Amino acid sequence: MYWAEFSRETESDNKGTVSVKINKKNVVNAENLQNIFELIAKEEWP
Repeated sequence: MYWAEFSRETESDNKGTVSVKINKKNVVNAENLQNIFELIAKEEWP
């Protein structure tokens, strides 16, 4: 499973589907989740 952060992306005019590219480095695992939680706690994650 992979994750992507879309809060800084512009809204799409396409209402049916949107294609996205997800970096394969963005694997959902304990280390990456911990990093995300730390950024959220420091209010550095959108």
